[in-house]
Amino acid sequence: DRRYRTWCWKDISHNVLLVDGEGQREEEQIRGSKFPGCISDHYEKDGLFYVQADATGPMAHVCSRMYRNFLWIDGRVLVVIDDVLCHEPRTLQFLLHYDGEATTRKNGIIDICGERSTAHLYSIYPKEETIHTRIGYLSTRYGTTKQDAATECDYLCLDGEERTRVHSLIHVIALDDEQDLTVERLEGRECIGVRLKHGDVEREIWYNLRADGRRMHINSNNTLGTWDTDAYILMTECTED
Repeated sequence: DRRYRTWCWKDISHNVLLVDGEGQREEEQIRGSKFPGCISDHYEKDGLFYVQADATGPMAHVCSRMYRNFLWIDGRVLVVIDDVLCHEPRTLQFLLHYDGEATTRKNGIIDICGERSTAHLYSIYPKEETIHTRIGYLSTRYGTTKQDAATECDYLCLDGEERTRVHSLIHVIALDDEQDLTVERLEGRECIGVRLKHGDVEREIWYNLRADGRRMHINSNNTLGTWDTDAYILMTECTED
């Protein structure tokens, strides 16, 4: 089917990162990549699901490092931390496909309203992103039918404005019943993060920039919030008495 070849198998039809608008090379989408992507780490305990996806191989023509870290907290809040090192200064585009309609508030929060539920997208890092609405085609959970392939729909492209080799992105997606959720940007010395407060529970998630793979023969010890650690990602949780 023509739409399958021109849309469905392209990177732009998925929730991925693009580098200067580029995804995986088209020839590799046909023949396969010698260095395929993989799930490089995962963790599950006490309502926290963590997965690290290593997409470096399929994107090796433009970057030497592309790690996507997903923290799914209590089945309600998704924190996405992207760790990218490009071969040369580039911009990154964060793509998000959705069902329903998306509206942007004055504070930059994007509300996504579907038939069954509503979610909210918070852009934490980079501090400056341009939000674009692009036109794609409808797809179903189990693939794209001929009818869907002919139906246009919107999707989001969050475009980072800075051209640099090193990119550290943090985005938060929360379901509507987390509407009393407070989301706050955190920043320290060679570390960035986000604070999530819901009810009497407060969580801090820190990303250690010293542990992003650029250092060799030097340890990654750092102070993340009030913790001295060499951790790559650290989440702390406290409950008000």
